[in-house]
Amino acid sequence: MNDIDFLVTKINRVIHRKPSPNWHNDRLFYESEYNIVIVLDGKAKYIINSEEINVKKNDIVIFPPRIARAGYSDKISPWEFITINFNLELNGGGKEFFNKGYLLFENAGASIRSRFLDIAYLWEGKNALYSVKCRNLISDILYELIRKSLPHNRIPHAEKLEAARTYIQANFRDKINVEELAERMGLSASYFRKLFTRAYGQSPQQYLISLRINTAYDLLVSGEVNVGEAASLSGFDDIYYFSTLFKKQIGMPPSKVAKI
Repeated sequence: MNDIDFLVTKINRVIHRKPSPNWHNDRLFYESEYNIVIVLDGKAKYIINSEEINVKKNDIVIFPPRIARAGYSDKISPWEFITINFNLELNGGGKEFFNKGYLLFENAGASIRSRFLDIAYLWEGKNALYSVKCRNLISDILYELIRKSLPHNRIPHAEKLEAARTYIQANFRDKINVEELAERMGLSASYFRKLFTRAYGQSPQQYLISLRINTAYDLLVSGEVNVGEAASLSGFDDIYYFSTLFKKQIGMPPSKVAKI
């Protein structure tokens, strides 16, 4: 999947509904809007075709445009919820991620819940810059939901892998010994490589090289350095090795990029 890129262009409606055992809507349908709902309390269910989606406190559901469904509050434990309709501009992997029948995130957590309540409060008051702040908050919510759902967060030793990835990114210009890094994480080198590749789609060494090449590319297109300086500043000692890897990843030699 490409980078999951999205832009919240507009928020159209924010509704905070208090509990009502009789709440129901037999046909929810929006032609061009995304709809996100958080359950603040109680229970409810959606029905899409013949599929039943049961939701409870702190669950979040995102529906893309043109998805018809029905919604019903639980009569014994009626739900309280916030629903937000908004427009999204999607790029790269964003189209693949968002354009499904629906997205369900269970027990989203207190911080995301708090952001929903902030949006509802700001929308109700409609004071200066409320729409800007609301767009920022919904963007933060979507970012957190996506981040938590990424595959590497469901892999064994996910926290160790993320710590290793962060370390590589912070020190990619220096010499990094993968075996020593694995030992620092309390994993064997072979198991570390296997898990890292599974989590991020690249081996630790490939990730390191990718960081260096991307940095060199940005330096070259800036026009402020030559090829040798770009190689050195991005962590390469051998300019010929650098040029080979650069052409393989970027698709053209660094000397050509420097002339763009």
